Amino acid sequence: DLTIEEKLEIVTYITAAESEYYGVLTKPTVQAEMMDTAVFASTNFKKNEITFNKAYLSKTSKEGLLCVTLHEMGHVYGNNLILMFLTQIKDGDFENLLVFDEIELLIKNKNEYITPREDIEAYNSQYSEEFAENKAKERYEFYRELIGSDYIGEYPL
Repeated sequence: DLTIEEKLEIVTYITAAESEYYGVLTKPTVQAEMMDTAVFASTNFKKNEITFNKAYLSKTSKEGLLCVTLHEMGHVYGNNLILMFLTQIKDGDFENLLVFDEIELLIKNKNEYITPREDIEAYNSQYSEEFAENKAKERYEFYRELIGSDYIGEYPL
């Protein structure tokens, strides 16, 4: 089994690769701390960091580690889309590009975000969580093909 520090090294590598894939200009830093048991990881956009729950890291599988990292990077990508749209594209020539169709929903959800402690069902079904989860599943399959299904199993969550 890997230590928390070794898992954080893996997460840092995946975060860098996904930042490049999504065109994220400043890759988020990665850290671990004790968190609410309902949370696997959390992204802080103001600090540009992803924090993993130490309790989750200590027991998660390689598949779980990969899918949670990819999920959080889905949030980072969504937030970067919002920032790009609001600062560079809104009311401009590119506002109608298909990639921005989801921006208004992400912005609305960001302003009305529900935490897992408030209501776990509402948390899971809100738009930003579904967006991040869909991105994570897409990218998970990429890594699964790259590394091989003999080494990485099905998407676990």
